[in-house]
Order: sequence, then structure tokens, then C-alpha cells
Amino acid sequence: KEQTPAMARGLKVERVIREDVAAEFGLPIEQVETQVWLQHPEYPFIAATLDCILRQRAEFEEWKSVGFWAAKEWRDGIPKRHILQSAYQTAIGWALELKFVPYLRFVPMETLLSKRLPYEYDPEMGEMLIEAGVRFWKDHVETGVPPPLTGTNREADLLAARFPKAVPGKTVQATPEQVILIEQARTAKGAAKDSERLVNLIKG
Repeated sequence: KEQTPAMARGLKVERVIREDVAAEFGLPIEQVETQVWLQHPEYPFIAATLDCILRQRAEFEEWKSVGFWAAKEWRDGIPKRHILQSAYQTAIGWALELKFVPYLRFVPMETLLSKRLPYEYDPEMGEMLIEAGVRFWKDHVETGVPPPLTGTNREADLLAARFPKAVPGKTVQATPEQVILIEQARTAKGAAKDSERLVNLIKG
């Protein structure tokens, strides 16, 4: 996905949040794992990147750095879309036998004084989200048939502008060799990121 300004901001403040989490729980910063890639063991197209895993505490964390205008969405609790996102991520983790407890960490940009917000994970909801993802993949991605629209021209124009490179019927199934190369690239990228963190830690 093309990086948005909000995503770029989140990555920039990630180091600060990571240091705060390590201090909060008295952990070495290396034990606060960030940007952890999870892939469903049965459905490889179902995947997610977790902001944080605390393996020693058996906990997931999703970090939300929030500006002034967006903060009002949190006045009545965790916004529903973030609950759905975390449920989806947790479902993948549980499928991988990582039955950790999920949390959301609300990080106001004005102070960066984060607040950890628990919520009760609903395994049934998680399974429903996974099933919806599988159904969407099989019904639309593999077939090249787009999901039904509301019927407005504006919606069709919006999708065409949002996904200009999408070509119906051109979905490619990766060969076993390509899957290996993809995994090797992902592993190399992760190793490079770990090395960069180590260098920054030494410099700090």
C-alpha cells in the first residue's frame, strides 16, 4: 500500500513509543518487537503487520499516533474500525498459536504520552473476519470479478483513480520458486531493519 502521511508519521514516532514501552515494563528495548509480519498458516494471502509484540508478556500492541482532530474519535472509547483491525490481526496470531492478549496504545501527537487501552478479543469475530477475507480473495481476486458497487458513477471513478494499475483477469499465482524468493526478500528486509536498530541503539 502506498504510504500515507499518517503512516509516515507513525513510523517516525515508533522509536519514541518503543522506548516508552520498554521503560514501562522494564524490558530491554530489543524485547519490544516492532513491525512484526504475521501470515496465516492456511491462507498465505491473509497477513498483517503488528506494531508490537511483547513475547515475554504474551501480548500484542497496536499503536495509534493520533493528531488533535482525530483524537475526538476516541472520546467514547476505541473506534470500531481499530477494534476490527486488531481483531483481524489477533485472529492471525491465534492461528499461528500466538494466543496473546491484544491491546491498543493511544498516542496523542501533542504530548506523545501514550495510554494503553485493553479490549476483549472476540474469537468468533476474528474468525468471521478471516472467513470474509478468504471469501473476498476467492470470489473477487482470483476471479477478477469486482465486488458489487452501489451503482454510482462516482464510486466507479473513485476505484479507477485509486487503483490505476489494476487489470481485471491479470492476477498471477506465484510459483513455488517465486514464493521462496519472496520469503528470502522478506527475511533479508527484516534482517536489515534489525541491523539498523542495533546501529541506532549503539549510537544512542
